[in-house]
Amino acid sequence: MPKCNTALSALVVLISAVAAPAQRGGYLSQPEGYSRRSFYVLAGWTGGPHFTKFVEWANTYYETTFMTDDRIGDFGGGLSFCAGIRHRFARHLALEFDFALHSVSTSKLFVNHNPTVPIPDQAQELDMNVAKFSASLPVLFQFSSDQKFVPFLAIGISAFSIRLDHAIEYNIRHTEVALAAGFSAGAQIKIDDRLSLDARSEWTAGKTTMPVSAIYGQPDRFQLNLATSQFLVGIMYGID
Repeated sequence: MPKCNTALSALVVLISAVAAPAQRGGYLSQPEGYSRRSFYVLAGWTGGPHFTKFVEWANTYYETTFMTDDRIGDFGGGLSFCAGIRHRFARHLALEFDFALHSVSTSKLFVNHNPTVPIPDQAQELDMNVAKFSASLPVLFQFSSDQKFVPFLAIGISAFSIRLDHAIEYNIRHTEVALAAGFSAGAQIKIDDRLSLDARSEWTAGKTTMPVSAIYGQPDRFQLNLATSQFLVGIMYGID
């Protein structure tokens, strides 16, 4: 978290440094050369969230109880889709609101090698569906109306809506809503006056707890790390 806080603080300073001359330069009163409002559609890959605490517990529990070296892995990554709207209120500053979806899963059959424990083999299966609502403040490094390549940086906040389908010998579904901070970096490549290619990377940081289907006498809630890494590409189209 200290590294994330340092990066966010540096980005805030950068936003302030760019915003001040933007306002003094009267960009709002000059010919804009860009769309004030745009929508974008992106697709790519997302890694996380991470359920490391549960994974560590599961591997230790089944090793101790079943005398097994079977191991379940943490969540990996999956395809993600994002749609959003950008409102640009100055040449260098905008607000973005978007909605993203992705799914991750992990599973393992733990085989019982302990003859003193009359418990059948057990499968741990976890499927997590994540919906993420984000609001962010991008800084766009556009210095002329005919600039083709426009990089940007942004900070923001995300609300995660998470559904965890967890099966041992039966299915249980849990839901959780949590907040996380985030920052992103990307670039647009102008195709014409309204259409641009958009590529970006996004990172979030935060923590919550998530219930799981319980084993008698064992914990039924574990920490869920909301850290995600997204890599997305798509198009942005100017509405006006």
